[in-house]
Amino acid sequence: MNAPEQDWKAELRAAYKDWSNLPSPSPQEAAALAKKMPIKITPRYWQVIQGTPLATTLLPQPAELHVQPGESQDPMAEQACSPLPGLIHKYPNRVLLLLTNQCAVHCRYCTRGRAVGQPGASPDPDQVRGYLVAHPEVNEVILSGGDPFVLGDRQLSSWVALLQSLPQILVKRISTKVPLVLPSRIQTGLCGILSASGPWFVNLHVLHPLELTPEVEQALTRLRQAGCILGSQTPLLQGVNDDATSLIQLNLRLLSLGVRPYALYQCDPVPGSGHFRTPLSQGLQLLAALRCELGGMALPQLIADPPSGKVNLHPHNQTPSPGGGWKLKNWQGQEVEYLE
Repeated sequence: MNAPEQDWKAELRAAYKDWSNLPSPSPQEAAALAKKMPIKITPRYWQVIQGTPLATTLLPQPAELHVQPGESQDPMAEQACSPLPGLIHKYPNRVLLLLTNQCAVHCRYCTRGRAVGQPGASPDPDQVRGYLVAHPEVNEVILSGGDPFVLGDRQLSSWVALLQSLPQILVKRISTKVPLVLPSRIQTGLCGILSASGPWFVNLHVLHPLELTPEVEQALTRLRQAGCILGSQTPLLQGVNDDATSLIQLNLRLLSLGVRPYALYQCDPVPGSGHFRTPLSQGLQLLAALRCELGGMALPQLIADPPSGKVNLHPHNQTPSPGGGWKLKNWQGQEVEYLE
């Protein structure tokens, strides 16, 4: 193991995992919140976000204890589309591999908060290979989790080699927040793995321009130099980035760093996330504001993700529902209910 790999792993081990270094709620609330999802914040990232609205995305809040109608532990109905442990096959031509339950930080609005930080085995590579061979219609694989970049180089390399051995896989994607919260992870070994097996589409979980520090910019440069095609996935969060100014600054800065703004996501209705979720109408208003200020290359898609599948939102594909929400048309053209 080389020195850089030791360094990032040591930084990850030093992540704050209790209230010792963090502002704490009352003892009763702290005990209840600890049962929902364990705390995890890298010290470097905490230095960036403390005292800003971004801190609320990682610090447990009493509002999480209030579960609202329509919230679900599995808001995208992934478990029903999981023929193998750690493999989700929801759309005909692509599968999602959940390589790990571990992340560098624990986002309080996490879609997979039901499992994040919990012990759990990785998918079985032989089973995954067999499934993909038996489903030649699958030509795209997304590595996710958890966060694939918290795996060591050797473990990640074995998954990369598996995909490389299957000619049917034409598109390879990775979803990660590590370059934003643990930029020391993006070192020569990892970049060499990606460079030798590319091109890789690396989609970054990024929220706000404050996250784009010089260390993060260096990490993104390394990924670009390794041949990675970078995109951004931005959850829209109330009180954090639900204003046009922040989103315009973020997307322009990302594009200047070689990151194509890809998606602006409506926050998924996981239990206790009501204080983060914005009305769908507000997302549409923000998209209209972005369209007035940004060129096409800097303009993300606005996406909602109800259980039936993703919906690309625009002013003409939703109508009010009598139940107080919306009727949307999903990726198959089906009309589905979306609870506001």
